[in-house]
Amino acid sequence: MINEVTQDVDKLKLFVKTMDQVVELGEKAMQDGKIDFADAMLLPSLAPILQNLYEVWDAKEELIEEAKDLNWNEIKELISQVS
Repeated sequence: MINEVTQDVDKLKLFVKTMDQVVELGEKAMQDGKIDFADAMLLPSLAPILQNLYEVWDAKEELIEEAKDLNWNEIKELISQVS
Protein backbone atom coordinates (compact mmCIF):
# COMPACT_ATOMS: atom_id res chain seq x y z
CA MET A 1 0.00 0.00 0.00
CA ILE A 2 2.76 2.47 0.91
CA ASN A 3 4.61 1.65 -2.31
CA GLU A 4 1.44 2.31 -4.32
CA VAL A 5 0.97 5.70 -2.62
CA THR A 6 4.60 6.57 -3.33
CA GLN A 7 4.11 5.70 -6.99
CA ASP A 8 1.03 7.94 -7.16
CA VAL A 9 2.95 10.82 -5.58
CA ASP A 10 5.81 10.23 -8.02
CA LYS A 11 3.37 10.35 -10.93
CA LEU A 12 1.88 13.53 -9.54
CA LYS A 13 5.38 15.03 -9.31
CA LEU A 14 6.05 13.99 -12.91
CA PHE A 15 2.78 15.63 -13.99
CA VAL A 16 3.62 18.89 -12.20
CA LYS A 17 7.15 18.91 -13.60
CA THR A 18 5.86 18.17 -17.10
CA MET A 19 3.27 20.94 -16.95
CA ASP A 20 6.04 23.31 -15.86
CA GLN A 21 8.04 22.23 -18.92
CA VAL A 22 5.01 22.92 -21.13
CA VAL A 23 4.79 26.45 -19.73
CA GLU A 24 8.53 27.01 -20.21
CA LEU A 25 8.33 25.79 -23.80
CA GLY A 26 5.37 28.09 -24.44
CA GLU A 27 7.29 31.02 -23.00
CA LYS A 28 10.23 30.28 -25.30
CA ALA A 29 7.93 30.03 -28.31
CA MET A 30 6.23 33.31 -27.44
CA GLN A 31 9.41 35.32 -26.79
CA ASP A 32 8.91 37.19 -30.04
CA GLY A 33 5.18 37.58 -29.43
CA LYS A 34 4.02 35.01 -31.94
CA ILE A 35 4.28 31.34 -32.82
CA ASP A 36 5.59 30.76 -36.32
CA PHE A 37 7.91 28.56 -38.36
CA ALA A 38 10.93 29.94 -36.51
CA ASP A 39 9.68 28.11 -33.41
CA ALA A 40 10.01 24.75 -35.17
CA MET A 41 13.45 24.39 -33.59
CA LEU A 42 11.65 23.86 -30.28
CA LEU A 43 9.81 20.76 -31.52
CA PRO A 44 12.51 18.24 -30.53
CA SER A 45 12.23 19.40 -26.92
CA LEU A 46 8.49 18.71 -27.10
CA ALA A 47 8.95 14.94 -27.57
CA PRO A 48 9.99 14.05 -23.98
CA ILE A 49 7.27 16.34 -22.64
CA LEU A 50 4.64 14.50 -24.65
CA GLN A 51 6.04 11.14 -23.53
CA ASN A 52 5.70 12.18 -19.88
CA LEU A 53 2.16 13.44 -20.44
CA TYR A 54 1.24 10.15 -22.12
CA GLU A 55 2.71 8.23 -19.18
CA VAL A 56 0.73 10.10 -16.53
CA TRP A 57 -2.47 10.29 -18.59
CA ASP A 58 -3.14 6.60 -17.97
CA ALA A 59 -3.09 7.30 -14.23
CA LYS A 60 -5.26 10.43 -14.29
CA GLU A 61 -7.88 9.01 -11.91
CA GLU A 62 -5.22 8.00 -9.39
CA LEU A 63 -3.60 11.44 -9.70
CA ILE A 64 -6.88 13.16 -8.89
CA GLU A 65 -7.44 10.95 -5.86
CA GLU A 66 -3.87 11.44 -4.67
CA ALA A 67 -4.16 15.22 -5.10
CA LYS A 68 -7.13 15.14 -2.72
CA ASP A 69 -5.05 13.37 -0.04
CA LEU A 70 -1.82 15.36 -0.16
CA ASN A 71 -0.14 16.17 3.12
CA TRP A 72 2.01 19.24 3.71
CA ASN A 73 5.30 17.46 2.95
CA GLU A 74 3.96 16.16 -0.36
CA ILE A 75 2.72 19.63 -1.28
CA LYS A 76 6.18 21.06 -0.60
CA GLU A 77 7.72 18.35 -2.80
CA LEU A 78 5.32 19.20 -5.64
CA ILE A 79 6.08 22.91 -5.36
CA SER A 80 9.80 22.13 -5.54
CA GLN A 81 9.22 20.52 -8.97
CA VAL A 82 8.30 23.91 -10.44
CA SER A 83 11.20 26.10 -11.45
